[in-house]
Amino acid sequence: MKKCESIHNAKDFDKLSYVEACQELAEFWFRKKRLVALILCMAFSMNCDAQTRQTGNSEDQMGHINQIFDQLEAQGVDTGQTLLYGYFFVDKSKSKLEGLAAELMAQSYIVVGIDKIEGAFTLHVEKIEKHSRKSLYERGASMRNLASKYSVETYDGWDVGNQDPSKPLVSIEGFQVFMKSKMDEDLFNLGLRLYDLDIDDKAIIVFSECLKRNVKPDISSFKLAGALLATGKEDEGIKHLENAVKMNPKYVDAYFNLGAIYYDRGLYS
Repeated sequence: MKKCESIHNAKDFDKLSYVEACQELAEFWFRKKRLVALILCMAFSMNCDAQTRQTGNSEDQMGHINQIFDQLEAQGVDTGQTLLYGYFFVDKSKSKLEGLAAELMAQSYIVVGIDKIEGAFTLHVEKIEKHSRKSLYERGASMRNLASKYSVETYDGWDVGNQDPSKPLVSIEGFQVFMKSKMDEDLFNLGLRLYDLDIDDKAIIVFSECLKRNVKPDISSFKLAGALLATGKEDEGIKHLENAVKMNPKYVDAYFNLGAIYYDRGLYS
């Protein structure tokens, strides 16, 4: 599972007001900070396996579930269908996990394995089933109760995948079909949703399609640039920022981002 870290997102620039943006730029000019970190960094790393640790209070746990479901649904996944759910437990005692595994097997779960990782054992079980957000939250509560029953230290969360583990839950082909079924306005709104969820690889695909269809081309170019910059494709991002200001000479946010990059490259003129 990839750890999600909160760092300054380059795409936050387009959420600032003009005054706020100028204040940000002035502050970094004064401190002689490098602006490239703000342009290229992502605010959080999306977990490709759609796995989440069940830590914190109930509100945090529901928030994690909502985040994963939002990300999947934005990519065309029907989260109400039958999927392969995995559940994880951690303890230093393998025998405790074996006792828990026996009970889960009696409930039709498949034991994937009990592996030793960093000084502790991890039990991984799977089951093909349907879940809503609420039912998955309730399943988490029942898993924590089971962990407590066997004195297992941690219920470590869940993941979700295709019923066929050899196939990805979100395929490029499936996403392309989902995307192309959208009318222009819905396609643009899908791009915005993906952009806001930091699913940048898919946002790039959607805003590129928007440009092909000439859907809000200045904004589509700007959002495409932000997604490209967030994935480290700076030259392509610059090209689309330049296109955005050519199409809309009054596009302050695009000028600001472009100016920040030019400044970092020493192109002061």
